[in-house]
Amino acid sequence: MKLQDITSISTGHPFRGAIPEQVGSGMRVVQLKDINKSGNIDWASTIEVDLETKKEPDWLKPGDILFSARGSRNYAVLVSECPEYALAAPYFFVIKIKYSKLLPDFLVWQLNQTPSQKYFQKESEGTLTKSIRKNVLEDKKITIPSLDKQKYVIKIAETLELEKKICEKLIQNGEALMSSIASRLNHEQN
Repeated sequence: MKLQDITSISTGHPFRGAIPEQVGSGMRVVQLKDINKSGNIDWASTIEVDLETKKEPDWLKPGDILFSARGSRNYAVLVSECPEYALAAPYFFVIKIKYSKLLPDFLVWQLNQTPSQKYFQKESEGTLTKSIRKNVLEDKKITIPSLDKQKYVIKIAETLELEKKICEKLIQNGEALMSSIASRLNHEQN
């Protein structure tokens, strides 16, 4: 199936010019800088904005997917939780699933995997800054296995992510140990 057959895809909120920060407004906007290394939204780093619009914004909801349309890597991020009033910056596409037999986590996983990334690299446009057009994203073919298989793949991906975090922590601990040993040796010589 094509992505356009099972989702609705829209662009992020169309701010004119720079995004107008307004502390205390209660309305937050997700920008590229707010996506952490693990591929999650860091809500604490988002800014509050001032919206001057007549049309009711398309607020983000849990289960929505943000797709980064610009840059050297086009990745998807799941909105697992969000404040009541949150928007995506204009350089994101917002994907809302319409097909009940597709889990948002699985779609995010699939869009971030090598076959999808190769498709996006091949179809991206621009010389200095690469970007993906909406119709390219809509035409992306998606494989939808049974819900049980989707859940199984998600569980494996979560386990791998946990293993990566543990390995990073072990490396940090080893580096701290080496630094401590070097400091002790240096102190003993003096």
